[in-house]
Amino acid sequence: MRAPHKPLLLLYVLSRLWIEQTYRLFAYEEIKPKLTELLNRFYQSKKNHTTKDPFTRLLTDQVGWELKGIDDFQRNYASKLSETELIDRGVAGGFDHETMKILLDCPNLILQLAHLLLTKNFPESYFSAICQELGFPDPLKDFISAADVVSTQGLDNRTNTTKRDPNFREKVLNAYRRKCAFCGSSIRLRDTLVDVEAAHIRWHCYDGPDTIPNGLALCSSHHKLFDWGAISLKHDSESYRIILAFTLNSSGPMESWLEQIRGTSLLLPHEQHHWPDPAFVEWHLDQVFEK
Repeated sequence: MRAPHKPLLLLYVLSRLWIEQTYRLFAYEEIKPKLTELLNRFYQSKKNHTTKDPFTRLLTDQVGWELKGIDDFQRNYASKLSETELIDRGVAGGFDHETMKILLDCPNLILQLAHLLLTKNFPESYFSAICQELGFPDPLKDFISAADVVSTQGLDNRTNTTKRDPNFREKVLNAYRRKCAFCGSSIRLRDTLVDVEAAHIRWHCYDGPDTIPNGLALCSSHHKLFDWGAISLKHDSESYRIILAFTLNSSGPMESWLEQIRGTSLLLPHEQHHWPDPAFVEWHLDQVFEK
């Protein structure tokens, strides 16, 4: 189950530290609209997002999070406080003084933590948009010093032990005959394939394996639309039908380009054991696709 609420909250707080370079806590009244906006943009598959739970429950996640404006007794039951109570009491949250000092003394750690949160919770096609939205340098990894080492303790309770397969891309592209499985495009510059990529159906950061049944060969545009939940698949018997999000809209040539694939069948590999695993398709439909 995807749950980017805490990561997006931490990314927002880290971005403010990076920009402002000063110690401060963040009132829930400030956090609520900002986090809601981030969730609406980067967690499209779910609606009616909650912002109270990540704000209060980070207390138990060993990330150096603290809340001010409530006493010790209330702090033990912070997650049970209503949004109205959090706002009326002026409750503020953020990193504790010790954690804040470490981050402000070495700003590169802020960037490394941000990059770690991105890689653990989103595919790479999201990185640039999130960095630009929050004011981080982009691409973020270019600004991170390899000399800094950050512990991942507390940042993510999920344990992804899936090993990356360096041959994943080639295996997927070969299975799909080096063509986009949605539109059939295949552009080459001399002998180099330049527009078809290997996409994960179930994201690697959510335990998606580097296997052909969890892969699709997609042109770069369809890859991004698939990652962002604008396009998904419906599995029915032995066919896979392409579906588009109701909220997806375009104009000009792109409109007909998208409509051409609506409801069409996926261009499948010749070997049936390479076809998409229905369980991974269902995960994408439930956790990524914008309903």
